[in-house]
Amino acid sequence: MKKTATQETVNEEINLSETEISKEESQIKKSIKITKVYIGPTIEHIVTKNTVFNNGLPKFLSDEMERQPLINNLIIPIDQLAAARTELRNQGSTLSILYGKIKTKQED
Repeated sequence: MKKTATQETVNEEINLSETEISKEESQIKKSIKITKVYIGPTIEHIVTKNTVFNNGLPKFLSDEMERQPLINNLIIPIDQLAAARTELRNQGSTLSILYGKIKTKQED
């Protein structure tokens, strides 16, 4: 049986969709496996400064990130830790400002 142009187009679209899904799955798996560190100030009952996450982020932290989106900027891949600590010491740097905003919010 000979395939029509429409059948071939549909099959190509399905294959393309499966490829896109596979890429997304790979990216998700990759992001889960990356060891990350929270370099922000301690947030009582949520996360302690310098906490290491090996297998993704816990739900309670993800929930807090929805309430305080700035937290996400202070969770970094562990291979960027040295550079991030250097940046934190630099007053006026992005990370330093974010750290200060989160710390101020915790003190209120």
